[in-house]
Amino acid sequence: MIPAKILLFGEHIVLQGAQALATPWRQFGGDWAHSQDRALQRDLPRFVDYLNALAKRGQLKASLDLLTLSKEIEEGWYFKSNIPTGYGAGSSGALTAAIYQRYKQGEQASDLKVLKEQLGQMESYFHGASSGTDPLICLLKQAVLLDPERGFSTLSLDWSSTNLGGQFFVLDTQQARKAEPWIQFFKQKTEESHFYDLMHQSLIPSSNQAIQALIAGASDELFSAIDQVSLFQINHLSKMIPPAFHQLWKQALAGEIVRLKICGAGGGGFILGFSRTEEGLSNLQKQYQIYTL
Repeated sequence: MIPAKILLFGEHIVLQGAQALATPWRQFGGDWAHSQDRALQRDLPRFVDYLNALAKRGQLKASLDLLTLSKEIEEGWYFKSNIPTGYGAGSSGALTAAIYQRYKQGEQASDLKVLKEQLGQMESYFHGASSGTDPLICLLKQAVLLDPERGFSTLSLDWSSTNLGGQFFVLDTQQARKAEPWIQFFKQKTEESHFYDLMHQSLIPSSNQAIQALIAGASDELFSAIDQVSLFQINHLSKMIPPAFHQLWKQALAGEIVRLKICGAGGGGFILGFSRTEEGLSNLQKQYQIYTL
């Protein structure tokens, strides 16, 4: 199965020089299936046409068996996935990874930079442009740390609550959204000198600290860093948080157990959370759809 992915830290600010950390998320995923119901293929035939067009122009970076791919799509094969769309969970990245995994010719590119470029070109069909990070995470099934200065590297994360001193979870806002408007909104915010300065003085350092604390398994430092990220987001990026969750966000900040943060582009989809106790998590599960990582 090809898993979904979750961006834990670095949403938007990775383009401003911050680190970013994303991980595969096995709560959702997909695999190949066969059906005579062509509606299940959704956008897949047009995606295949896009790949064939690139290949005919000699521009396709990945070596794919497009004849077999086209034939099997005609026969009714499709990518059966429960990854929600419009949530930033990597639905298009998973499909891209699934096509690469099933139809690649020869060995998988050993150079991760090359592999990322190949996958990025493929996924660009869906977004106009793609870094290739999402399909790379889905394909490798490993967390990826992105650093604007040092590039990117894969790593293993220990999700046990004992080591983390708490539990990461994802809250479903029940509101699908498109990423592009929120990407543009954040870009406009960075053009405000006051916000730009605050972002570099507080948000980016706190987000980077959270990533390093998570990797090191430093639970107190992790919670403290998430606290600062959460506070910054409700104070300066509240528009990116669905209004129905503002009160919950502030209530969490007033306590010592749970913290919430924007997950991915924001504006809906999922909200990422961290709870220091099982009780804090179970209380939220009584009111919201919660998934643990």
